[in-house]
Amino acid sequence: MILPEKKVVWADGGQETIAIDANGGYILNRQPVKCLSMELGLGGFSFGGEYWYSANKLALMTTELAWLRAHGIRFLHVNVDYATVRGAETSRIASLLSTIHTAKLFCIPQIHFRFLPEFNDLAVEDYTIDGENVSSVCQRVVAQYASYPNVIGIYLENELDFLEAGETYSAAQAGSHLGMLHAASRAVTDLPLYSRVIGGITFTYHDTLQPYSAMPVYDIYLADADAVQARIELLQAHLATVNKGPAVVIAELGIPDATTWYTAYLTPVVLDRAFGAGATEVGAMVANNLTEVKRFFNQDGTPNDRLLALAAYATHNERASGGTARRTVQHAMRG
Repeated sequence: MILPEKKVVWADGGQETIAIDANGGYILNRQPVKCLSMELGLGGFSFGGEYWYSANKLALMTTELAWLRAHGIRFLHVNVDYATVRGAETSRIASLLSTIHTAKLFCIPQIHFRFLPEFNDLAVEDYTIDGENVSSVCQRVVAQYASYPNVIGIYLENELDFLEAGETYSAAQAGSHLGMLHAASRAVTDLPLYSRVIGGITFTYHDTLQPYSAMPVYDIYLADADAVQARIELLQAHLATVNKGPAVVIAELGIPDATTWYTAYLTPVVLDRAFGAGATEVGAMVANNLTEVKRFFNQDGTPNDRLLALAAYATHNERASGGTARRTVQHAMRG
């Protein structure tokens, strides 16, 4: 089991159980489930002179989470850039995770530091942030994440296989750095720890980073259903050669058109092909974004037509399953 059965007590006193089997399948209340999940896209709340941690934006977030839960979308990914909580780390993380817990959604939060100036192309592995080693900062954030009963896993860093302009760090440096963060985090939680790579960039980085992920997690940015299927099959074939097992988790399935992600490309056909190719989770991007074509929620918290289509897809497939075992669908939205 990636996540042995865990009992979650909600703010209203209700209780549920959640587990993740060895192949990445989600088991909710001891029944395999077809899950449609999202990453919030915290950056998408930054409009009107306020940020996601303001009272007004937390209220808007509550509205969106209530809609998701009402439509059976119970799993949420939240990518927290440390820059957005720096200086008020404990209180801002608490406001975010408490809101999600009250909404009765299961959560896999992420913490990343790589866009801070201190990251500095990994010139120093355990670099300092405001005088504190990044390993210590990461450990404290992870401990706070893990203190919430509905947190069922944690992502460390983000796409370290994709070097930004001017970066030159090696796969060995990336792997050593992630291993350090993993060790610091493992000291304070038994929850599954994950890290994402971009599916199809370079296996050199993949093979160095994925030993520190509870199962393979790929971000795949392709539009065509045939291309998505072919990419998953390629990744599975490679996983078999490194004895990592057949499961492929797609934490994000998004489509770049020049520099724009279009949510309209994520259709039921693409989802069907991804699952048919053997993906155990599928993710979509993005729930909230400042650009309309990149998001599934309008800025007033109402779902747009693209999100309604995804919800209808999930509802149809859940009814069609008749309660029998089925693959996990997970939509982790990126902001």
